[in-house]
Amino acid sequence: MASQPVLVRGRAYFVCEYTGALVQQMYFVPFGKDLKQKERCFATLPILLRAILEEEGGVYTDRFQKIKHDCEVFFVQPDIPVHPPLPVERTPLSPNEFLEYAEELELGLSWTLVEKAVPAEKKRKPKKLKVAN
Repeated sequence: MASQPVLVRGRAYFVCEYTGALVQQMYFVPFGKDLKQKERCFATLPILLRAILEEEGGVYTDRFQKIKHDCEVFFVQPDIPVHPPLPVERTPLSPNEFLEYAEELELGLSWTLVEKAVPAEKKRKPKKLKVAN
């Protein structure tokens, strides 16, 4: 199951499982029939792969390879790199620390622009105004 947004000062955010950073959209591990189900929550796809790789003890296991492949297929990315490990002990990163960390990877913050991310705040349809005759 995918993560649920949290409210912070009246705005919705997701909490990245790896960095602890508050993010306005999340990337997830797609699975199931046609990869339509979602689980977990990460700030970018390379960070997602870093977390999975660390769970696998730093070894590119079959599980890691399947998740990487499924993410590349679902998010329509030819090759998702693995983000470098966090340089500090795992504590929630502040917004500035997150930006510095995200920029360590080539293409840096452009990984936050990959389509099919889930937004924390749902976009509301504008109300139609009724005009009196």
